[in-house]
Amino acid sequence: MEEKQKVQVVFEFDREDFESIMTLKSPEEKETAEEVWNAMVKEPVVVKVDSLDERDRYDVKVIMVSWAMYAIADRLEE
Repeated sequence: MEEKQKVQVVFEFDREDFESIMTLKSPEEKETAEEVWNAMVKEPVVVKVDSLDERDRYDVKVIMVSWAMYAIADRLEE
C-alpha cells in the first residue's frame, strides 16, 4: 500500500450549524463569532488532527475514516 497517498474528506456546515454551536461558547467567543465566520468562509479550513491530544486524535480519525468509507460504500456495490 502506498503510504504517501492521502484522502481528503470534505465536510460542510452552514451558518445555522455554526450559530447553534456558538450558543455553547463563552461570551468572549460569541463576541468574535462574526469575525470567525467571515474568516472560515473565505477559504477551505484545514483541520490539523495532530494538534489534538492522543485520545481525541484517535477518536476523530475513527469517525472520519469510518464516515469516508460509509460515504463511498454505495459506489463499491455498482
